[in-house]
Amino acid sequence: MKIGFLRIPLTGDLHPMTALGRKMQARHEVTFFGLPDAALIIHSAGLDFVPFGEEERPVGTTPAMYAQNNTEEHLASYFALVENNHPSRHAPSVARRQEWRDDSGKLKYATWCEYEFDELHNWTKRTVWVLSPEIPERTLYETDTRIITYWTK
Repeated sequence: MKIGFLRIPLTGDLHPMTALGRKMQARHEVTFFGLPDAALIIHSAGLDFVPFGEEERPVGTTPAMYAQNNTEEHLASYFALVENNHPSRHAPSVARRQEWRDDSGKLKYATWCEYEFDELHNWTKRTVWVLSPEIPERTLYETDTRIITYWTK
């Protein structure tokens, strides 16, 4: 089975996922997709990496990007870069699709993500489906939920 990871290029996000990727690599073909700054961590873990956004976010720009933006802004920027359109953050539920194709245009992978947002526009549930030549029908990959606690200053 081919498995793809799409990760934010931050060590706190990449290190746990590369550990999972290495474990899965024993039985599956694992590829990470991400901004160019993620390449060093992923390659040093012995995993395959396919960059995107090299023109918009060349190597070395991730620290400045996160230092200058708050969490919602940099996540919005990241998803906009990945999917070339950031959905309305005011929608209670939003579906997103991303495709990867080879040079001839043949589909390699596709993912569909559906997000549910809370009243402060942070996602609380994410459902991910995948499709590839080896998986010809859209197949449920995972469902994530998260609880966010807010407090006042």
